[in-house]
Amino acid sequence: MLGTKPAVVLSSDVAIKELLDKKGSMYSDRPEMFISQEVASGGQRLVIMRYNETWRLIRKLVHNILNIKVAAKYIPYQDLENKVLLEGLLDAPDALFQHFRRFSFSVSTQLIFGFRCPDFNDATLARFFYVGRYFHLLTAQ
Repeated sequence: MLGTKPAVVLSSDVAIKELLDKKGSMYSDRPEMFISQEVASGGQRLVIMRYNETWRLIRKLVHNILNIKVAAKYIPYQDLENKVLLEGLLDAPDALFQHFRRFSFSVSTQLIFGFRCPDFNDATLARFFYVGRYFHLLTAQ
């Protein structure tokens, strides 16, 4: 049970494929989760969005930037940030969390905005996580 609703968990890839191929429209939707779907994300978070026209449009856009051919173009950015991450871990191993924050932030900003974050003390990185922390507090109320 998920709350008051029954849930079935399938562990067979054959059964899952058969259900999605034959009755995909019946089983492709997600359960109603008002707080996380509407309040916390304004109905715009793909992973919890209900199956509808908006979901199909966003999924198509995401697929266009994350498919195999396009993702291969991201490898040089990831390689650079991997090297910076490993160097940072050698220089300051106690700052593990900060190195991983910088790594994920820098890969994302390079791919989305075209700039990178060379150091975990970067002001842009600090502002991003500061805003994120307080945005989370606002949406949790």
